[in-house]
Amino acid sequence: MNVERSDYESQQSEFDGKGGITFAKACFNLLNALSGIGILAVSYALSETGWMSLLLLVLVAIIAGYTASLLIRCMQVDPKIQAYPDIANIAFGHKGKIFVSIALCLSMYMIAVEQLIIEGDNLENMFPNISLRLGQLKIEGRKAIVLISSLIILPTVWLRGLGPLAYVSACGFLAPMLIMGSVVWVGLFDGVGFHPRKRLFSINGLPTTASIFAFCFSAHGVLPTISASMKDKSKSMRVIIVCFTTAALSYAIMAVSGT
Repeated sequence: MNVERSDYESQQSEFDGKGGITFAKACFNLLNALSGIGILAVSYALSETGWMSLLLLVLVAIIAGYTASLLIRCMQVDPKIQAYPDIANIAFGHKGKIFVSIALCLSMYMIAVEQLIIEGDNLENMFPNISLRLGQLKIEGRKAIVLISSLIILPTVWLRGLGPLAYVSACGFLAPMLIMGSVVWVGLFDGVGFHPRKRLFSINGLPTTASIFAFCFSAHGVLPTISASMKDKSKSMRVIIVCFTTAALSYAIMAVSGT
């Protein structure tokens, strides 16, 4: 047992020295997961419930950050824990590990399908005449965009580490920031202005607003992978604080500016 443990620790230290990602890359990877399509919906969420919903946004961010910190603490119990199934194995045994593995795979698959559908719908509006010909088969419109996007994303699943993906994540984080900057610029300098609603709070839109805010901070699925791939795992908590705070501020600015 001691030999197996020492072999694992040597392999882990070798991985940390060569293949682990830095603090900055971990932040980019997590921010990419947090700053997604939710930034397009927070303004609608605020308009549905009123200005008091900003307090709900802060509350959801705090709860999400706290549960993320609990997840990291669970991973620190045993250095062999690398993902959710490992946590389930310690907590519920082998059956729990199998159940969580299946649930996690289904969740990740459904999220990927949802993202491809959203991407196809939006890019079709920008490129309505796009088509793809494969021999005698001709694929047009949304289906062609989904297929092309899938082929572009597919090679990323063969990467052994998250280091190269950090540069892609940086672009993924930059895109929402550009959207937010564009909205603020249009409101301040292009004569559109800001027209805030006078409504302070409305309970009718609370379920929709709460679900949108929860969706904005639903990045827990990638947290174990990011934490396990870091060179210095003691900085995992710092990554959570920086990323969730940054995401909450960007969502709040976008919600206020776009309302």
